[in-house]
Amino acid sequence: MRAGQLPSLGGYANYLPWDRQVRSDLPEATNVNRLNYNFSVTQPLYHWGALQNNTRVGELQLRMTQGQTAEGYRMLVQEIRAQYLGLVIKKNQPGPRPAQPAHGGGQFCGIADQV
Repeated sequence: MRAGQLPSLGGYANYLPWDRQVRSDLPEATNVNRLNYNFSVTQPLYHWGALQNNTRVGELQLRMTQGQTAEGYRMLVQEIRAQYLGLVIKKNQPGPRPAQPAHGGGQFCGIADQV
């Protein structure tokens, strides 16, 4: 389920035993043996929470397909509650708030100022 968070290895190799090569420093074309290869290792570092969210979705889908619908639903509700509580706590923390306009900021603020 965490496959998207793990490193991956890739690559290829290509062997050409009779490759014709034309060079400007030789009077005629020559046959050469050529080996081309490329290997790479990739590791996802940070994707703004997308990797963890995909892992959570995968866990929920696995529970649902295994017939553990109640357990999957419980995990989903628990996750939603935890995120909602985190937002409530973040909102109630003391600190700088965005500036609010003195007149309320509505579309009719000009009318109230004229009266």
